[in-house]
Amino acid sequence: MIKGYRQSITTAKPSRLVLLLVLGMLILVGISTVKTMTQAQALQQDLTNILQPSQIDFLAQQLSSLKQRWQQQQLLAEKVMIKIPQDENLPGLLCELTNLADNYDIIITELTVIPPSEVKEYTDGRQINLDLSIKGTYDSIKVFLVSLQDTKRFFAIEAIDLAQIPQTINYGTKVKASETTYWTAHIKLTAFFLSPLNEHNDLKN
Repeated sequence: MIKGYRQSITTAKPSRLVLLLVLGMLILVGISTVKTMTQAQALQQDLTNILQPSQIDFLAQQLSSLKQRWQQQQLLAEKVMIKIPQDENLPGLLCELTNLADNYDIIITELTVIPPSEVKEYTDGRQINLDLSIKGTYDSIKVFLVSLQDTKRFFAIEAIDLAQIPQTINYGTKVKASETTYWTAHIKLTAFFLSPLNEHNDLKN
């Protein structure tokens, strides 16, 4: 009984699922050497002798889910890489933020580029950190933040601090509340580029 059961796993379809599982996992981690393939075959044989058919089916489903997630991440990575230029292009970056703010009636009250020496993370020089302060209605700020995902340049939003501004209008000695409620947003942004700053400094020297 035991011998026949193991033989059915070895020759039937579930065995191919195990092989796909092992090979798929190796593809996900980027290993393709001959030594690893030999180890994968040995592992496949061990799994064939241990796993039940239901376990094999479950692992095959898990592999399919992992493959789907990996493909989605690959597509997302490709979209992001298209938005990362070869060089810093700081003027173009600032111009794009300004134009985006104008499109949604956003007032930029402050825009500061943080020096690379003050950046604690990702010190390879391939990022630009910005402190952006804006003013507008709640809806306009919301649309502005969403639209940052559709810009030509990729922006990562690190932190957002929203605050409501009490609006009043002076009429001589009288003060009247404004019908429009405005908000301020302090946003920490990060933009990226491929060439590190050190390469530009080396070329200049």
